Amino acid sequence: MFCVFKIPGLVVLLGVLTTLASCNKRPHIETGVNTPETAMAFYRYGIDYQFKNEDSSFYYYEKSLTITHTLLNDTLRPYVLFGIASLHYRAFKYKEALELFDSALTEANRNKNYRIVSNCLNELGTLESDLNNSDQALTYFNKALQIAEQYHLPLQKGVTLGNIASLETNPDSALKIVKQAISILVNIKGAELEYCSVLMNMATKMSGNEKAIKLFYEVIDIAEKFKYSEILIGAYNNLACTYLECNLTKEAGECLRDHAIPTALKTDNTDWLSTLYESYAEVFEKTGDFHRAYEYQKKALKTRIEASQKQAATQMRLLNALLRAKNREIEIKEKADEIKAKHDQLDRLYIWLFVLVLLIILIIVISLSWILRKNLMLKIQEINAAKKLSAIEENEHARLSMQIHDIIGPISSGLMKQIEYVDIPDSEIKQVLIKRLSEVTHELRRISHRLNPLLRDQMTFTELVRSIREDYQGKSDLVVNLQLPQDEPELSKDTVNQLYFILHELLMNARKYVKTGKVDISISEELDNLYLLYEDNGPGFDPEGVQLTGLGLLHIFERVKLLNGKAILSSSIGNGTRWTISIALKNCK
Repeated sequence: MFCVFKIPGLVVLLGVLTTLASCNKRPHIETGVNTPETAMAFYRYGIDYQFKNEDSSFYYYEKSLTITHTLLNDTLRPYVLFGIASLHYRAFKYKEALELFDSALTEANRNKNYRIVSNCLNELGTLESDLNNSDQALTYFNKALQIAEQYHLPLQKGVTLGNIASLETNPDSALKIVKQAISILVNIKGAELEYCSVLMNMATKMSGNEKAIKLFYEVIDIAEKFKYSEILIGAYNNLACTYLECNLTKEAGECLRDHAIPTALKTDNTDWLSTLYESYAEVFEKTGDFHRAYEYQKKALKTRIEASQKQAATQMRLLNALLRAKNREIEIKEKADEIKAKHDQLDRLYIWLFVLVLLIILIIVISLSWILRKNLMLKIQEINAAKKLSAIEENEHARLSMQIHDIIGPISSGLMKQIEYVDIPDSEIKQVLIKRLSEVTHELRRISHRLNPLLRDQMTFTELVRSIREDYQGKSDLVVNLQLPQDEPELSKDTVNQLYFILHELLMNARKYVKTGKVDISISEELDNLYLLYEDNGPGFDPEGVQLTGLGLLHIFERVKLLNGKAILSSSIGNGTRWTISIALKNCK
């Protein structure tokens, strides 16, 4: 199975190395002195402990942040906030991470530190992508790209382009963006990890040819040179899958057996090891050794469970580290408050009275805010419910498509064998039965493909329209003339889906009632509108005398209404049928 590498957001060290390049020694910490040097010293300790002792890292970051709040025009604060946000992100505390990255972004904008601005936007985009908020993620990535281009930040630009390509649904467009990212990253010293990630994603999108194989070997050479074990494992895995597509099972097995699997075992990377076992099982399936394939599938499942347990343990350890560091900070603060309270109890009395008044005001404000937020959440739930209902239909189509696809093969093979074994004196009848069964099997597979939204998403609008025309014209005496715009229309996914089902409904009626006639379909963009014109020379009907549910007319009108368009039906007995459907282009984009 192919694995696409998500290009990580730039780590906190990226923006700091430039600032600290001249600091070869760790700064000395002067206890009780709030100076930029002391804040920098705590921050350097936070970096040193970030990947080996998270609670200490969090403690030093918090100390550094506290000091920066006492300094005017401090430029270190966005870096510290970025480091704390990264720790929360690694602990899967997405809400806190979002807030901290946003704070770092605000501070960086204030200091005009556009490298950190771009890094924060990239991290926010990556976080939203992890939460499956693709639209919001793309918004952040586009902003990061704009900043990188405006202030000439090539590394940020290359990484951002790679992230944008990972969200691109059009394979050709994604490949074009990936090539642009590679052309930038290849010239940047120190960006080998990002370059490898983008290069491998490009090779994956080009899988199945010699050029892709060469790209994978280039990634392998760089990964071995810089000891990027995960990149190395992923490159060999994807290379093996490419060899499988080319029916080179021996080379695929060598990639997995001699390179990828030993590296994963050596580095104790159970997550990748599970994927490698699945890929190795595919090699054995390709060679017909189903027993070995079954053994490796079992290994893959067992390893996947171990990887999940390890990931859960790591997450729990990091959460506990953050909690311990926070509790320790709270304990220090409480002790400081107690010492201060002993010196001026009278002042504290006035302070508590003042706090009490503020608390009453705060309770009132919070109560009003809670009511407003509750109403807002109800509206958000209604919007999300509408989105889920729309997604249910697509999921149901996908499920039905997979069920049809899974059962048609065994049923067809079984019927073929039964026909072969049946003693039919007339061989022509047997051949006719076999031919008819093949046609039925082929038609069911086409139905399965049409129902699968994933396959539809991989085709352009014009390709979908032509495929519908071929489906209906090839199975009857119906002649379908099709006229499409010269340039590919820029339509939203929802618009494409609705038009797809409208055309499907029109041609289904035509095959049922026109049968041997002619159908003319024209799609064009004129006067800020998208027009779909349909006309046939069939028997026609009286629209006023036909129930809308009888000919699927209601479905057509309802789908046009969902697109905020207009549909005009013109037909009479003996004069064929004509549809004029118009949709404003602003609703199609």
